[in-house]
Amino acid sequence: MTQLKPESFEIGDGGLICCELFLASLTPDTDTQSPIPYHALSYVWGSGSERRYIQVNGRSFQVTVNLHEALRCLQLPDHERIIWVDAVCINQKNPREQGHQVRQMGQIYKTAGLVIYWLGVQTDHTKFCLDALHAFQERVRDVTYEGWTWQQWRDLWQSWAVKRKHSDPSLEREGLRTLLHSPWFRRVWILQEVANSQFAEVLCGKLSVRAGLFALAPQLMGVQTEAHTQAVLDMMPGPFRRDSWFSESRDLYTLLEKFGSSEATDPRDLVYALLGLSSDASPHIQPDYEKNEQEVVQAVFPFLYHIDLNLQAKFCGPATLQDLCKRVSFFNEVALEVAAANEISGDCVTKFILSRSPRVNVRESTLEAAARNGAKRRILLIMLRQHLGQLTRSTTSMVKNTRESLVETAASNEPNGGRILEYLLRHPQGHFSVTEKVLFTAVRNRAKGRGLIQICFSSCGDELLPMLTQRLVEAAVENDSCGKDIISDFMERRGGPYKITDQIIRIAASSPVRGVRLLNTLMVNQEESDQSKILPVLDWVAKSNPYIPLFRQAVTVQDDDLKQALVMACRHSTKAVEILLEHGASANLEDLSFYDLSPSPLSSAVFAGQAETVRLLIRHGAFVNQRDMRGRTPLLLAAETGSLTIVQELLKCDRVDVNLADHQNALFGLFRMTVTSGRPDILEALLTHGLLRLSQSDVDLAMRWGARLGHLALVDIVIGKWGARVNSTTRHGWTALMRAAEFGHVAVVESLIDNWGADINAVNVIGKSRWTALLLAAEEGHSAVVDAIRKRDSMNFQ
Repeated sequence: MTQLKPESFEIGDGGLICCELFLASLTPDTDTQSPIPYHALSYVWGSGSERRYIQVNGRSFQVTVNLHEALRCLQLPDHERIIWVDAVCINQKNPREQGHQVRQMGQIYKTAGLVIYWLGVQTDHTKFCLDALHAFQERVRDVTYEGWTWQQWRDLWQSWAVKRKHSDPSLEREGLRTLLHSPWFRRVWILQEVANSQFAEVLCGKLSVRAGLFALAPQLMGVQTEAHTQAVLDMMPGPFRRDSWFSESRDLYTLLEKFGSSEATDPRDLVYALLGLSSDASPHIQPDYEKNEQEVVQAVFPFLYHIDLNLQAKFCGPATLQDLCKRVSFFNEVALEVAAANEISGDCVTKFILSRSPRVNVRESTLEAAARNGAKRRILLIMLRQHLGQLTRSTTSMVKNTRESLVETAASNEPNGGRILEYLLRHPQGHFSVTEKVLFTAVRNRAKGRGLIQICFSSCGDELLPMLTQRLVEAAVENDSCGKDIISDFMERRGGPYKITDQIIRIAASSPVRGVRLLNTLMVNQEESDQSKILPVLDWVAKSNPYIPLFRQAVTVQDDDLKQALVMACRHSTKAVEILLEHGASANLEDLSFYDLSPSPLSSAVFAGQAETVRLLIRHGAFVNQRDMRGRTPLLLAAETGSLTIVQELLKCDRVDVNLADHQNALFGLFRMTVTSGRPDILEALLTHGLLRLSQSDVDLAMRWGARLGHLALVDIVIGKWGARVNSTTRHGWTALMRAAEFGHVAVVESLIDNWGADINAVNVIGKSRWTALLLAAEEGHSAVVDAIRKRDSMNFQ
């Protein structure tokens, strides 16, 4: 603490201000002691270019001009004032002491008997204003105004102002404007000081007035205030503090949104100064002046938005804290787009970000990312319900393109496209329509194609008939899952056959069973000339090995067709591959233009699980490290498809480039695909070979992924054999039990609890929501999981 000596103690002709520093505790050592009563000063340091001197403990001490003026005005005539002043009481050259004192500042200002807001030296205008407020303060001193409304205060002010003599309201208002434009209102540290004040006064020169009355002054005098200034006034202790935003929303995001434009000498203080106000303060973010600015950004950003931009190559996070504060609302849009594509925790992050509505804007790219998300259909539905108005209020060509793109994206979503497309087309204000591009996308959807087409016709009716073209049928032929049924529906609606082209025959002949059914469907009501083209194909597919005749004929065609034939053969017949290789076909695709359109022969064989063909291609010099269009090597593809035999075959090949797995992205992809396939034996083979080395966090991650996907065997092995920590959490607080419960995997839930001791009562706090495994299962409607957890929780209780 600082003992500020009275004016009579000033030394020399210049009147040197004298202080004494002494140690004091904010809390008494015993129950019989009382803490030392003291005041605390809230002020702006001001420019450091010009300095003044005071005396502290008998030694000369430099302070800023503004602090010097404040101390002079705070001196009492004939006795000391005990006061806390940061520039004097904190060793500014010691970062560790700075951090410690900053963490105590909330308590320092909360415990102070009086906090003094120093707004600077007095002017003629400010004197008019403060004289008027001080006189009004004396008028209401004996009035019981608890629970008064704004109107009651205004009525009292106006009735009192009418009776005043020698007053000039215009000069008083000008003085108030001067005070409200004081640099004090822009300083970031005053926010914590004001918020923690229990009793406070505003001081300008030697004139003072209670802070609660000063906060009313703009309303009483009819002076407009800036949003930032008004937010500070709302925090001042007074009659309306409890009715303002201050008593409702004090999370760190809201504080940065309101006060991110504040001024601070050290940019780290833009965050540190708000931590003492924040209602959601995290132990992971504490004032620490040994951290640089970028380290503070990396700690604060995931806390605010629940995403880690270090894992997002597409987006760039804030470079500085000032950048974060300026764009604090904008980064909601970035976080929302990242969450929209997240198949694991995207819906939780989406709900969290959208809880800030209506302040959050949803980008077009965000809606499209949500429409593509195969695992979390709720993400898009939540966004659309809250923000569809952004698209429906405009009819510009850009918005029309956005609507078409959104419908097209929904039509490509295999797991959930039907529900999303139906929601879009039936929305009363959406103005979404079905275009030819949407139909092409729908017929190529292997999982939901037929249902999507039916939804389109249900919504648009016969107006789609002109779009059922020959090209659309050829696209449907390529759908090896439901193409035949789509074509049948087209022919029924169209009332006539389609022409059987060479392209259709080529695709049909690539699969014996599907080809027969497909061609039989197309032959209905065909002309005799068209039927004759199909007879050779039917002859091929009727043979014991239908591909060999097809590929013997393919040897005579042009080079690109030969390559395509080899790729098709790799999916089905090792014998056909042998024939093509004997006739000069290359085991690799060296023509990049063709490679852009098709997978390599080796990737095709791996994807189809053809181990014999894989061995044959390797013997013929196939590129074992060539990536497909999604960047997957054959080894990564084998791990993804769960083929242990092929993984072992590839690991035997000395041409497999181990260095490919040394890159972080490739290594992570290999690990993820192996866990996703639910095959611990493949993971063990990769570990034995040395391609993967798993840390404790990797093992924990494998357990949580396995739990989410329902891979019971993987979960049990990862915990029992590799030591995964059953109650470990993600950086956002999700446990393996929560993941299994959320996705309805009863057997995994039972094993985690019964065999491995998972904590049923573990809680994850997201915003204002508290989630347990039981609540997640109930939210998703998994009654069997709810029953299993309740049964075990009851047993534990007993």
